Amino acid sequence: MSCEIRILHQGYGAICAPLDVDALADSCAGWASDLRASRPFHSCRVPLGALSEIDVLCADADVANSIWIGGRCESGMDLAWEFVRAGALRPWDAVIAVEQTSGRGQLRRPWLSAPGNLHVCFHLACPPSPWDGLLSLLVGYAICSALSELGADLRLKWPNDLYQNGRKVGGILVEQRGDDVIVGMGLNLLRAPQDCEMRKDAAARAGVLEFQGSGFGPARAWRALVNQSKNAYMYHLENNSPTDFLSLVSRRLLWLGHMVFHQDGSEWRRARLIGLHHDGGLVLEREGSRNVVYSGSILFERP
Repeated sequence: MSCEIRILHQGYGAICAPLDVDALADSCAGWASDLRASRPFHSCRVPLGALSEIDVLCADADVANSIWIGGRCESGMDLAWEFVRAGALRPWDAVIAVEQTSGRGQLRRPWLSAPGNLHVCFHLACPPSPWDGLLSLLVGYAICSALSELGADLRLKWPNDLYQNGRKVGGILVEQRGDDVIVGMGLNLLRAPQDCEMRKDAAARAGVLEFQGSGFGPARAWRALVNQSKNAYMYHLENNSPTDFLSLVSRRLLWLGHMVFHQDGSEWRRARLIGLHHDGGLVLEREGSRNVVYSGSILFERP
């Protein structure tokens, strides 16, 4: 699937700062490569909802989906929701924020994201009711399947983190409002925090994703992923029951069958990670008794 690039060179109100294409190319090799591959750009006005238009720099017109590229912002999720409200973000259209100052992560923890890594938010329609509660796992598994086509063997850390070689290389956040869903995903393409920079209770160290698209910048990485992700997502909705799907996901779970620590309030309890419950909860076994948890951190080593 090809994607039309739409660069918000004039920004978008107070949500997104203007974006200088030449400065972006100078920010890192990945963005420089992406922009070279997408040129030439031309100035154009595109619809932003039924009643207005916006000036953008465009490339690759007349294709199925769009990638809106915005400059420095607090969170790409906020920009994506603005476009959804304006009717300008179709299913699988995406917003890539070059830099975020207050991105939303697990448990709503803020996180800083600098140029070079992929910070993408894409629009989905709400899935059918049998899949209620499983959307994060469904999207995470679809992304893992797409990356496996590019040579990356990933594991899912319940409920929404992506791990490779024992290190966290990405994360997924799902927000639903009515019948609309925005999925935010971060992938470490260029850099990751040093071990000394991580929180003391971090479940694992961070790492940079290794895949056949190494050298891609954020835009080309998403172009490489979006079609495979969409195909995997739709395949499971149309061909698998939630039960069959959860069986597949369980095999890809990080630390499956191993002893882990689960945070229960302020207390850490040691248990064996057994798999997934039919409603997407995590099944843990402790002292011969199994129980299902729906929240809290899971660590391999006690903090």
